[in-house]
Amino acid sequence: MNISRIIAVMLLGGMMYCRPVGAQSVAQCELSITLPVDGARVVPFSAVAGRISPSTAAMGGSNVWVIVHPTGSWYWVQTVTHASAGEWRANTQFGDSDTPPGLRFEVQAFVAPSIPIKGGDKLSSFPAAACASNLIGVVRQ
Repeated sequence: MNISRIIAVMLLGGMMYCRPVGAQSVAQCELSITLPVDGARVVPFSAVAGRISPSTAAMGGSNVWVIVHPTGSWYWVQTVTHASAGEWRANTQFGDSDTPPGLRFEVQAFVAPSIPIKGGDKLSSFPAAACASNLIGVVRQ
């Protein structure tokens, strides 16, 4: 093995262990939506539920924020829910009386958003946060 190949292996191998100072390891962020499943049909008021690790819950004082995004509209913050025993559940509103059946919504949960939010807020995008769940899509019945 020549010297340039050894240096390349050392550099590439070293990159696997480098991360910026203050960056969070992906393994530390464990937040997921388990209900409804991606592609499900939902009624106007439906539960969104999931799992959270104790270390992730500690990031946000056990607060989990669910945000729904109807296609072509704002991102709507739902009322905060509190994680307990590794699980969380939020009563979530998918539109209002004028929302047509068949409208698609994106749904994502967050812990410790980078901006102050409260239930009923409308945002122009999903917020940056210490931890974000998987993104799911649902369809209004």
